[in-house]
Amino acid sequence: MKHYDAIVIGCGGLGSAALYWLSRELGSSVLGIEQFGLGHERGASQDQERAIFQKDTGLVDARKSSGVLVALARARGARVLENAPVSALRPDGEGVEVVTDEQAYHADRVVVASDMWTNEVLRETGFRLPLTVTQEQVTYYATPNLREFAPDRFPVFMWHGRDNFYGFPVYGEVATKLGQHMGGHEVTAETRTFDPDPIRQERYRHFLERHLPGFLGPELRTKTCPYTLPPDHHFVLDTLPDHPQISVVVGAGQAFKFASLIGRILAGLAMDGSSAYPIEPFKITRPAITDRTFEKTFHACGCALPRQHRANATGG
Repeated sequence: MKHYDAIVIGCGGLGSAALYWLSRELGSSVLGIEQFGLGHERGASQDQERAIFQKDTGLVDARKSSGVLVALARARGARVLENAPVSALRPDGEGVEVVTDEQAYHADRVVVASDMWTNEVLRETGFRLPLTVTQEQVTYYATPNLREFAPDRFPVFMWHGRDNFYGFPVYGEVATKLGQHMGGHEVTAETRTFDPDPIRQERYRHFLERHLPGFLGPELRTKTCPYTLPPDHHFVLDTLPDHPQISVVVGAGQAFKFASLIGRILAGLAMDGSSAYPIEPFKITRPAITDRTFEKTFHACGCALPRQHRANATGG
């Protein structure tokens, strides 16, 4: 059984960042395992943008960033397996056994960055997170007003109302981009699809016709992606209570803009079991995770929930 100091399961945005930071310390004794091909379309970090607010503003290219992080990790000696689903994760003394379809590996520490597959990976640890997965989507519009919506003239925006919309200037595609935050229906890893919801496509167009008509143009394409959400919609960033050699991260559909920092925190948790950063709000032992009445209370108040959740919670 091949031994590594650390194994990272999931090489999307957060996993690739953890792989990079671990490779800086451990070199060739780090292994990354991805169940699909690198840069696949099934996860939440495959598009062109997660906005960063700073004085001179900025955009992060999620797909390219993940690729660069993996390349930098490999340059430091890390090994990466593609198309290698993890079938079992078993705490083994102070280490962990990681089983794929082809081979079993052993590690002193494991980082689970598997997004909507998190509970499937953790199945044999005896720990399960209360996660909800929603299918979200974004639409690109071939606006004729390219100069007006260039990044140096038009900002990333967020609209708060009955529905919460966010939009991007022309970047990545020769088109503007609009999405709805928390508007999707619940799915699982098996039931999510890549088919756009025509009702939401019409909702987007109606919003833009009313508030930002110049943003519109022929629909270039619409993409779907999953949000994996704890009950309070905050990150999970911690080690398992009974198995501290296993670290877990859940990005709650909003983490990529912090990917490098989260990767550094995950590396620290894996190597030292703790972090110098203030991650208490994201602990796995917080009431939102451990108190099964929290989700019912949260849903009952309609706090920041998808619209269909609010309707269900209020009887609408």
